[in-house]
Amino acid sequence: MLPERIEELEEKERRLREWLEKEGFEGVAFRTIGGFAWATAGGEGWVRLSVNPSPYVAVLMGDGRKFVFAPNIERGRVMEEELSGLGFEPVEFDWFEVRDDESLSRLVFGTLGNVKLASDWPLPGAEERGRDLKRLRFKFTPQEVERMREVCKLASEAICESARGIRPGMTEFEIAGRMAEEALSRGLVPTVLLVAVDERIRRYRHPIPTKARLVHSAMLVLCARKGGLIAAVTRFVHFGRMDEDTRQRHTSVQRILARMIVATKPGRKACDIFSVAQRAYAEEGFEGEWRNHHQGGAIGYEEREYVATPALEERVLSPQAFAWNPSVPGAKAEETILVLPDGSFEVLTICDDWPVRRVEVEGREVAVSDVLVVD
Repeated sequence: MLPERIEELEEKERRLREWLEKEGFEGVAFRTIGGFAWATAGGEGWVRLSVNPSPYVAVLMGDGRKFVFAPNIERGRVMEEELSGLGFEPVEFDWFEVRDDESLSRLVFGTLGNVKLASDWPLPGAEERGRDLKRLRFKFTPQEVERMREVCKLASEAICESARGIRPGMTEFEIAGRMAEEALSRGLVPTVLLVAVDERIRRYRHPIPTKARLVHSAMLVLCARKGGLIAAVTRFVHFGRMDEDTRQRHTSVQRILARMIVATKPGRKACDIFSVAQRAYAEEGFEGEWRNHHQGGAIGYEEREYVATPALEERVLSPQAFAWNPSVPGAKAEETILVLPDGSFEVLTICDDWPVRRVEVEGREVAVSDVLVVD
């Protein structure tokens, strides 16, 4: 594993050197959880599950030096379990001495000297360039491709296993608890856990769990992280006979999702993919429904590295991951996909022994997850 991480880190440093030379900086300070993970080839830089900034600061300099600033509480773990053998020099500080951004800045620049730094999160004395730095990580390295495949496989297993085990009478809290257990037992850190049952599915697109009890239908939504990379996936379970209107709504969003997946090609603009979604909604009888929830976008070191909009001109790279999530009241479809350099794609979150719908789009068959119906 270490040789692969070293190779990945070398590629990250190469990209950074090019960016530093172009933009006129001497180094970059990574303070976000995603930025830390990217800059350390998959290092876990969190204590609070997904709250930025990270307790650590990873600094990569254009001259090849690498530092990690860490409080005395955290230094041992991060150096032994996350950064061993990667060439990072630790800078330890007492937790009670550095309690705000100003004191952290004094430590960073006191260590590095009067250098011109960029940062991915506000740091006094550095220029915040988070949006630009994000773009350096959109195109995956070969190692990231394999990590993304793994995290998506594990996330789909976790949510499908959770969904298979739920029963009428369970609360949304209990269902969310099952998802968390299945994710954590596979080495995943849940960053989003949403659950809705029955009428709440139609009312809310981002339903946090409540004490509502399942009668007929449940929607489970999971975003989970491992090695810095995040998978996103949604599954539905229905008990008993599904009425025709609900069945048609699920079929519609599955077809919209399939069209968005096929439209996600290297070089294509996000706004052009969004246009495909808009037309698909209209053709399915839900014109304008896209206004009521975002449709997804690029995924990687955040649940969405960016969200597609009608005006966003960000272009699809390859290899790059996307998670699209079209929805209408009562139905949603969401998968994480990988776009490959040859223009093909992989739907990474399809799990075994789960029903799928196969949709033909532009002569290509796309498999997307269907509703698990339990008689």
